[in-house]
Amino acid sequence: MKKSVSKSTHLKKKTASKRASSNSTNENGTRLALIKAAKVLFAKQGLRGTSIRDIAQYAGINSSMISYYFGGKEGLYKECLQEINETRFSMASDILSPPKDEAEYRVRLKMFIENMFSLFLEDRYTGLIIMREFDRAKSPAGPIFKSGFLKVFELLGNFFASAQKKKFIGAHHDPLLLASVFFGTITMQMRMDHIIQKNHGRSLKDVKTREKAEEQLIEFFTKL
Repeated sequence: MKKSVSKSTHLKKKTASKRASSNSTNENGTRLALIKAAKVLFAKQGLRGTSIRDIAQYAGINSSMISYYFGGKEGLYKECLQEINETRFSMASDILSPPKDEAEYRVRLKMFIENMFSLFLEDRYTGLIIMREFDRAKSPAGPIFKSGFLKVFELLGNFFASAQKKKFIGAHHDPLLLASVFFGTITMQMRMDHIIQKNHGRSLKDVKTREKAEEQLIEFFTKL
């Protein structure tokens, strides 16, 4: 009798554990589906132009789930940027270490450019959200943007300053201004890609075009 009760209790616990695991998986799937849908719509329509209903319909999920998981549309927008912040821009601190010589300086520039281009090519919507965020005067995700994306400017500025000390670039240049021009050139190249493709038949999606763009950027920011 005791064995029977013990088996029954064990079976109930096992079933409950499976249900909890299944619920957790479903909840995570719902959450990720909402983030994925929101990224597409925020990229195309912006924060103001996107409604909770739009996101819910695009994801095929009840709109109440947005409030449940994120507290509303702005919370979901913050989550989208936080995900980008964690997955993409954490690379900057690793790549932009002070270079020991000019060869390493060029390699690190190339790595940074490649990472930025891959962001655009692999997840265009993420790239578009970032570009929109740069253009916003005020944003509910301002602190997230400042702690992650704007910190890249500081890292780039420090990187160019260290290169300047090694005389890889001229002493008369302002490292922070160089960082702004460098980052701006890369993002503008990504913004203009569809126009260049339409009018000239070239795109960053093409390996040769992308490599040529990388080489020219590296040359430009080395021969200063």
